[in-house]
Amino acid sequence: MPRLNRPAATQYERKGLARTYQLGGLTPDEARATFDDVADLMDRGFLHVTYTGMGELIVLTSLGLRAIPDDDLTPRSLSRSVDLAYERLCLAQLDWRVLAPGIRTGAERFGGLRRFPRVQTDQRDAYVVAQLSRGGTTSESIHRLAQRFRSTLAATQHDLVILSPSAVRGRQAAEQHRANLRFVHCLPQTEPGQPGQRVWTGEEVGDLWEVPPIQGPAITELQAAELKGAGVPDLTLEILQLVRKDRIERAHEALACDGVMTEGQLKRHFKLEAEDLPAVPFVQDLARPVHMRPNLEVPVRFLLATRTMGQAEVPHLAHRAGAGELRHQYGVPPSACEVVRPSRGTVRRRAEEPDAIWQRADGGRVAVEFDTGSYVRRVVEEKRDSFRQHFQGLVWGVVSERRQATVSSWLTQRVDLAQWWR
Repeated sequence: MPRLNRPAATQYERKGLARTYQLGGLTPDEARATFDDVADLMDRGFLHVTYTGMGELIVLTSLGLRAIPDDDLTPRSLSRSVDLAYERLCLAQLDWRVLAPGIRTGAERFGGLRRFPRVQTDQRDAYVVAQLSRGGTTSESIHRLAQRFRSTLAATQHDLVILSPSAVRGRQAAEQHRANLRFVHCLPQTEPGQPGQRVWTGEEVGDLWEVPPIQGPAITELQAAELKGAGVPDLTLEILQLVRKDRIERAHEALACDGVMTEGQLKRHFKLEAEDLPAVPFVQDLARPVHMRPNLEVPVRFLLATRTMGQAEVPHLAHRAGAGELRHQYGVPPSACEVVRPSRGTVRRRAEEPDAIWQRADGGRVAVEFDTGSYVRRVVEEKRDSFRQHFQGLVWGVVSERRQATVSSWLTQRVDLAQWWR
């Protein structure tokens, strides 16, 4: 087996990186107490600041994980890291003592209640479910947990406590199972006195033009002809030949249609900067665009159609950006797009629900599916069969050439490469 080349880090730094992994993430004060130079580790790509409802949280990157000399530490999602940190900080704020940590590695991590920490609360001992991501534990999940563990909780005289960042979400569901389930609203602050903020605008962070840019078209007709030969989509070429004011208007229309647009897409398809849309809300975070490549992490600014979209997790925002990239590649104007039912911050839908729907000139409806690589063959084929039954066309986009070859053999049709983060 080839030897793993670990990124250069001192023994002291590796110890701190391992602590960051174990705790899920660090508050700014914890990070300063753990490392001599937090900014240097961020510049070297070992650490990343993510903005949450609790405030700033310093988390480990995939590069930081590879620097730790422990092959038993497996990659995990940004959401999972944030939830672990949220659980820890909530328990500290509530002054609840952990009697047995949750088992989250190995085969035993699926062992019922043991995957949750058992704690000593201000009432009786309890297992704790803590989730900050997606706005907290859903009512559906609470009902499922209560029904699954009702007998065990009654027999062992334990409660199940739902720790939620929202004072409302899930509370009514929890009250229906009050015999063994408690709902506790808890939202610690990573920096005392500073409420957490995940969604920003350019106006709030000072991304404003000091000198107004050139107001005319971004490219000439001659340049458009050359770019067309290089494979630039026709819709993009049409937009780039407009004056700046009209390109800004088209960017707003695209954002309203797709829900999400990255700063890179704004530059690529509109030749605009974030400063051109100062009032548009955005989320800035670390994305893993390819499902089976956890080491590929990309810092991304996601421009949002509404502030409420900032409640969605990065994979969902990336999914929307991928569907938007496909729309540009096919030259579909926003006016030809149907509104698709929101998925409440997740990318899971029923098989017959595509990521986007386009209207063809002949009145036919086209289902659009963006695939990051997580679907197994059975799911791909189920979606294909369902879409072909309900729609008159199907567009399927993927994120890698290898996935493109695989899925096209399953679908027996064209599959498009849509690397939205480029």
